[in-house]
Order: sequence, then structure tokens, then C-alpha cells
Amino acid sequence: PNKPFMIFHDPETLHAPHHASKKYLDMYKGKFDMGWDAAREQILKNQIEKGIQKPGTRLAQLPADIASWNDVPAEKKKMYARQMEAAAAALTEADYEIGRIIATMERTGQLDNTLIFVTSDNGSSGEGGLEGSHNEMLVLNGIGLTPHEENMKFYEQWGTAETDNHYHAGWAAAGNTPYKYFKQTVHNGGMTDALIVHWPKGIKAKGEICTQFHH
Repeated sequence: PNKPFMIFHDPETLHAPHHASKKYLDMYKGKFDMGWDAAREQILKNQIEKGIQKPGTRLAQLPADIASWNDVPAEKKKMYARQMEAAAAALTEADYEIGRIIATMERTGQLDNTLIFVTSDNGSSGEGGLEGSHNEMLVLNGIGLTPHEENMKFYEQWGTAETDNHYHAGWAAAGNTPYKYFKQTVHNGGMTDALIVHWPKGIKAKGEICTQFHH
């Protein structure tokens, strides 16, 4: 009873497939119609306001193969936005379920003496390529990327168990704001991922943002 419990949560949620309940999929309808350029700008603004990035931090350029959202054909924007809606829905539902665990630990008096790590594994992943895919296993098995017309056949099912969906690499770039590239691509000698540590009984610091790198 004097030893802390330990929870290591690696948010594999944003590994494809991005599945969520209808409630959460509906929650994000239309929320990403602005595209990945505007999303990157808003994410960086939020990061600076929260002290995660320094004032004056600028966005890295998008990888050359990723089009600016303004240059994406209108008929494709609908599909691409749906892909990010599903990813956000999946992460939000996972966050809710983690919250249930936290609430239970708080209710049972265990939260203050529980060491919790929240981290990720190397950032957003770009293997969805320049279209995204309703079935990323096709890529993983060397069959190739899924064309837009094929993805559109699964538009209504996107984010459900009827798909093995992954998003366009443009959204992976947004997820890695403000840095370059994606998971599996090392830049400037390493990768940058957030780590949140919570243990009120064992750690005196409260709400600090640390910038040093750790292995």
C-alpha cells in the first residue's frame, strides 16, 4: 500500500486504424474542413500560449510532396477532412476512457500515490501517403497505396470497424507541429515526443514544463 501504482500509457490510439464510436465521429463533423495548413498554425499558436514552444517559433515547411490545402482539389478535401475527423474522434474517445480510470482512482483515494506516465512513440505517422487509405494493411503488405476513388467508397464507414483507416500524410505533418517529417523519419539526430508525468505524493513540482531531452 505504500508503493505507488504505475500506469504507462502509450497512446497507440493514433496508430491506424482510427476507430471510434458514432458519438465521437459525429462530434468532429466539419471540424477539420480548414485543412492541415490552418491546423498547423493553430496548433503552434496553442503551443506557444501554453509555453510548450518559445515565442517566435516558426513552422517547418511542409515536405515537398504534400500540397498546401489551398491546392487540394475540392472533391478530395471532403475525404481528407473525414480522415482527420476519425483520428480526432478516436483520440477523444481514448481520452474519455483514460479519464474514467483517473476518476476511479481519485474516488478510491489512490490517485495522489499513483505514478502516471503519458507519452507517445515517435510522433504522427505518414505511411497513409498522399491519399490516406481505407485499409493500411495494403501498404504494409506491399500492395500499394489506395487511390482517392477507392477511398471514397468507404467514406460513410470511415472510422468504423468496416475500415482499417489511416489519414493523409498532411495530417501527420500537422500532428508533428512545428517539426519536419513524421514517425520513422529521424531529423536533426532524433525525434521529439511529449512526456507527461503525474505523481502528487512523490513529485514536488506542479505544472512545470521541462524542455530537456531524455532517452
